[in-house]
Amino acid sequence: MRQMLTTAIAILCAAALPTAESRPAEPGAIAEALSEDLPAGWRCITDLDCIVIFREEKVTLLNPSGLPGLPGWRGIDGDEILREYGLESQYMMVLVFRPRLSDEQYAKLVESRDTALRKIGEDGDLDTKETAYNLTTEKERHPIPEYFNERYSIYVHRTDRPCFLVYPEAAAQERDRILATLSQFMEKYEDGQRPAGR
Repeated sequence: MRQMLTTAIAILCAAALPTAESRPAEPGAIAEALSEDLPAGWRCITDLDCIVIFREEKVTLLNPSGLPGLPGWRGIDGDEILREYGLESQYMMVLVFRPRLSDEQYAKLVESRDTALRKIGEDGDLDTKETAYNLTTEKERHPIPEYFNERYSIYVHRTDRPCFLVYPEAAAQERDRILATLSQFMEKYEDGQRPAGR
């Protein structure tokens, strides 16, 4: 009897988990499901090929590389650093859905980006702010989708990319929770690797 009950519970739990076939694939359906799990103070809107997730209250962004020679800046009063060097902004994540790339198409995008980045690395000193800026700019010129599902490759823009820290810390934790939730609806491309089976 106990084994039958354990088996029944295991079957019910497995049935409750979304599978690739049962989870929503279209932006509208994903946005609807995602809205149910957003932290308080976050909203989600969508159209035919895009989802925008945003925090109602503004955040402060801080670029550590933009701090003027403060080696121990993390030890300085955080409010003072944020007032002086922070940038107040709306926080958004924008997911853009495009038809799913084939393995070959994805590999070509990655190779094109990597070739451009290697050239900058060969031409400049990797420890300078100018080279770091050039690398970031070149990555923006060669966007690579971050996620995919059965139908789409999904490009992501985040307010804090590529190098900003987000304050208050609660906002950063909420952002991380949302990013974790996305994995219920889509798979993440491994950095520069193709998804299996396409």
